[in-house]
Amino acid sequence: MSISLVPLLSIGKKRAIELTWRLLEERPQKANISHFYMPSMRKHKEFLLDPPYNEWCAIKNQDGVPVGTILVTRRNEIGVAILKEHQRQGYAEAAIKLLMATYKPATGVPSQRADHFVANVAPTNEASIALFNKLGKVIQWTYKL
Repeated sequence: MSISLVPLLSIGKKRAIELTWRLLEERPQKANISHFYMPSMRKHKEFLLDPPYNEWCAIKNQDGVPVGTILVTRRNEIGVAILKEHQRQGYAEAAIKLLMATYKPATGVPSQRADHFVANVAPTNEASIALFNKLGKVIQWTYKL
C-alpha cells in the first residue's frame, strides 16, 4: 500500500480543520479515552493550531487524498484515526509502520515517558485492539478511577 504522511497543517488550515472535525464526529463514543464530549468548533480550531503533540500528520492515500490522521504525543503515544469510508483497508497499519520507520520516539524519561512508542486503546475498541495486538504487545492495562 502506498501512503504518505505529511504535517497536518501542510494540507491547508481549512482542510485540516474539516478533516479532524469529521474524524471527531465519526469516532464512536466507545473509542474515546481522552474526552467524553464534542468540543466547540472554536475550541477545536484553537487545539488544532497549538496541539500538544510532537508530530501530527495527515495520512494521504496513493491518490494524495487525506484519509485520516496519525499523531505522536509528547509521551510517545501513537494515535491514529481513519475516515469511515477508508477504514479496514490497511491505512492505519501502513501509517503506523511508516510513522515508526520515519520518526524516532522522544528520549525516555523514567516515570514520565517511555523510550518507545506506545498506544492507549479503549477496551471496547475491538478493531484497534486487533491492530495493535498485531503490531506490538500488551504491557499494561489502564483504569479510569
